Amino acid sequence: MTPPAPAPQRDLAKVIDELLHVLHEERTALRALDSGRVEQATTRKLDLAGRMIELAAAGPLDQDDTDRILRVQQELRVNHLLLAHARNCLRDVIRAATGAPSEPYGNPGSSVAPAGVQGVRIDVRG
Repeated sequence: MTPPAPAPQRDLAKVIDELLHVLHEERTALRALDSGRVEQATTRKLDLAGRMIELAAAGPLDQDDTDRILRVQQELRVNHLLLAHARNCLRDVIRAATGAPSEPYGNPGSSVAPAGVQGVRIDVRG
């Protein structure tokens, strides 16, 4: 029979599991384009991350906690990619609607259009 885990480790596991749940909620909110729920998830993530750091510093991590933390890292990456994609899509829509030049290929982040490229206006009213 294995002895029960010390209290800080059990608390850490609970905090990590709660963080994983928040990340799932955030991903659902991102897909629904619900900015209010995304903001709520961000606030909860910050709180849980602080608690997780405190509990992790209290002692050595067991393999289960390490695996959970790696899963948090993977989930964070997925949500980050969704956020980056949404940001890029929104930027492209704004550029198309305002007639701003598109981002040139091969030069991400540049706000300067290649020579000879002009903005295009789109009539969104029909």
